[in-house]
Amino acid sequence: MLREIAGILRTDVISNGDRPVKGVSIDSRKVEKGMLFFALPGDQFDGHQFIDKAIEKGACGAVVSREWFSEQRGDSKKKLLPVIDPMLALQELAARYRKKFHFPVIAVTGTNGKTTTKEMIAKVLGKKVQIMKSSGNFNNHIGVPLSICSWQKKGEAAVIEMGANHFGEINRLCQIAQPTHGVVTNIGKGHIEFFNDVAGVAKAKGELLEFLAESGEAFINGDDSHLLLLQKVVKKTTTYGFSERCHLRAKDLGVDRFGFPKMCVEGETIKISVPGRYNLYNGLGAAAIGRSFSISWEDIKEALESYRSIEKRMEVRMLSGVCLLNDAYNANPSSIPQVLMTLKSMKNFRRKIVVFGDMLELGKHSEKEHQIVGERVKESGVDALFSFGVMMKIAANRAKKLGLSEVHHFDSKPALIDALKSYIKEGDVVLIKGSRGMVMEEIVNGLEKENGFTKETGG
Repeated sequence: MLREIAGILRTDVISNGDRPVKGVSIDSRKVEKGMLFFALPGDQFDGHQFIDKAIEKGACGAVVSREWFSEQRGDSKKKLLPVIDPMLALQELAARYRKKFHFPVIAVTGTNGKTTTKEMIAKVLGKKVQIMKSSGNFNNHIGVPLSICSWQKKGEAAVIEMGANHFGEINRLCQIAQPTHGVVTNIGKGHIEFFNDVAGVAKAKGELLEFLAESGEAFINGDDSHLLLLQKVVKKTTTYGFSERCHLRAKDLGVDRFGFPKMCVEGETIKISVPGRYNLYNGLGAAAIGRSFSISWEDIKEALESYRSIEKRMEVRMLSGVCLLNDAYNANPSSIPQVLMTLKSMKNFRRKIVVFGDMLELGKHSEKEHQIVGERVKESGVDALFSFGVMMKIAANRAKKLGLSEVHHFDSKPALIDALKSYIKEGDVVLIKGSRGMVMEEIVNGLEKENGFTKETGG
């Protein structure tokens, strides 16, 4: 009830009466009747500007800042809950709501593969229990609380993603979500503008393991050298990978002509219908969790083989005989070599073309890391590089200097899209990737708008 939440947030409901609360939202466009709207300030918009729209759509009330409220004239028709900071209030409400649930909560972190691993875990555990999972990439100080507040009483387990670009953020998310299990996918060069180096990344991701140290259970990539240093942080730890030292060990059976990888683990041969050998690690992480929950290998195999890539994460689409790999969600110096290796393994295509946007949040390392991308592109044997962004121009120049003849840099996406339309031909495979801030899916949308895509579901 609204007044109960007001008590949790130590505030008064401005307006008489009380109402049931059927969920929370920070987006007035997505408010449904009975939801409580949190007016969060943002870089471009302030949620307080949309309170009226939220109320009109059926919000039972709105959590607002006291500073904003003190500057407004009272409105008895609105149910407002003034607090010092609406974002902290959302986190506090989520932390309190979390305590109502006594089921296992699995948190997933790491530099790459978090969302895919989270989705695979949900697929595997869904064979046995009613699973609650975070939507999309809801993995930060806002997304995690929103995910928790969406949990339902029928849930029997939850899996959430935890991301961070500053020290202390994962620890804070753990305080809110209180995970009982944790998965660390890998450690790489992500957000090194803020973490300084890979050791800093390991320290930040290790905050999840520190939280689980005494009473939790951890699952870590045993082939990642940076994670080996952390495998004893949690008393109960399971490692997974392809080396002999791993508790759950698989045999790499290679990839097919579409780049879909296959492995054998505990006598089961499992094919992942998402391009990229690295997706075997995501599948193994999910399998390790599944076994700890007594999911049979038969069910694990069925879950992983029926998994399909989600939007902007090696999403396979077909465009007039051209295979498009939409990996536009994010990019960093650790993930670029992986996707280039994946592209190289895809033998079923005539030409291989990469479309790269800038890798962001690299700070002083940015120029060097983009030069390395240019080198990796040339070494990978791709036929053409189309680049976009100030820093990716460095990669383009480097690749061209090393002898790649088909290098095309663009300062605008419309120009890039037009050039791609003229360049690509039936039988080509095109990989599109860049950091989140580069919004590289606009390239995909630009091609789709004129030509139309149909999803490719497997090889």
